[in-house]
Amino acid sequence: MKEIRLERLTYKEAEDFAGKGAVVVLPISPIEAHGPHLPLGVDFFGASTLAELSASMIMEKDVPVVIAPVIPYAVANVAMPFAGTVSLKENTVKALVKDIAASFQSHGFKGLVILCQHLERTNLAALKSASEDATSDGMPVITVNPFMTSADKMNVLMKGEFPELDLHAGEWETAYCLWRFPELVKQDILQDLPPNWVNLREKLYEQGCKDFVEAGGSQCYFGDPASATANLGKKIYQVLAQALKDEVIEWLGKI
Repeated sequence: MKEIRLERLTYKEAEDFAGKGAVVVLPISPIEAHGPHLPLGVDFFGASTLAELSASMIMEKDVPVVIAPVIPYAVANVAMPFAGTVSLKENTVKALVKDIAASFQSHGFKGLVILCQHLERTNLAALKSASEDATSDGMPVITVNPFMTSADKMNVLMKGEFPELDLHAGEWETAYCLWRFPELVKQDILQDLPPNWVNLREKLYEQGCKDFVEAGGSQCYFGDPASATANLGKKIYQVLAQALKDEVIEWLGKI
């Protein structure tokens, strides 16, 4: 596959991509605690992998794609009790995305796709607001969310008892790491982790818990990580990539 990582291109090559109407995919997800068994980089590792997989599918539709370097910071207030987590203010995230969009607009790229694996509502709201502002300023921007649109398909693939509650560092995110970064998974810890079937969304958004600890995640995971397999991780990211591709192609037909 032709090199599409922006940081590996020369400015002449980037100019050529822009001239051909390339879309830029920007992975953005925070460095954030993911249980005692997974690395802090799960979200931005995953967003980067998904950008690569979906870019290949999008290019099969004769749409040129460039993948921007991943941004490893966003709003991550819910995991702040755990060391290593970094959280930005909502306005910081909005300003960052809008400035990046303006730069790509000035060079003639067709549009910007924001891809985030961290689904904290205030974070997604900031990204959505930035996308709308940038679009109003003349640069088409979309924040995609294949994790929500593919939830039913993901749930069918999982083995845990309540896959709809597997929302953070549980089966599917552990499966991703076993597939792509098995050396970073603490296998000795993983095998002894019991399922945590707390309803995270209800705790955070209906009962007003301020973070994962208050919500019932004292070890920063929700779901059944011990059920994860590498093969599941590969299958889930193929589902996610397909959904992302479909969303982007539909969006491009409207701009």
